[in-house]
Amino acid sequence: MSLRAYITSFDLQKMQSLLGSRKESTVQTAAKILREEFDLDALDEDEAAEYAERIEAILAICRRAVDEGVPFPDLKEENEDHVTAAETLAVVGQKHGYTSFEDWKVTQAFYPLLHDYSAALSPRGRELLTFLDEGRPLFGRKLETGWSYYAYLTADEVKELHAALVALQESHPELKGEEYLGGFVESLVEALAGISRKRKARDLWLEAG
Repeated sequence: MSLRAYITSFDLQKMQSLLGSRKESTVQTAAKILREEFDLDALDEDEAAEYAERIEAILAICRRAVDEGVPFPDLKEENEDHVTAAETLAVVGQKHGYTSFEDWKVTQAFYPLLHDYSAALSPRGRELLTFLDEGRPLFGRKLETGWSYYAYLTADEVKELHAALVALQESHPELKGEEYLGGFVESLVEALAGISRKRKARDLWLEAG
């Protein structure tokens, strides 16, 4: 199976305000979200016990982030539980906005674009696109999950990446439409533009799994 990426818009500052806040209500909300996501009542006894343990591990990460802030000074590599913790905290107290960018296979989209047009992209555009390709960790120094990952861009970074990709399309017209990678670049540009056009500045959240 291939990693598939989804992009939404959200409020990064609202998420960051939770980290280091020491608010027990944030931890309890995260616990509620996790229990609903894993739906323990629908599992048999053995599966429920296994997932209950995982929920506790993820919730411990959420609690540490809320109590101590991020990054964690002793954490080098994030694992799958850190990814789920980040995804959980990203929706505490807020709803994400829909974009048309969804279900794109990461290994068949981001990486080929970076490989084929690395020299043509601006250095800043390449850096921001790499975040979407490899992830951008909150808790540790890097992501080493082997499967799912997440990334975020600020509203200003969304505009920077959009400008870089539009400039790339202007110099390489084959990146317009569906000729290259089935329209991947066009879809990404459209999603970035949609986030940037919102009346209130919105940030970008990506989940791949």
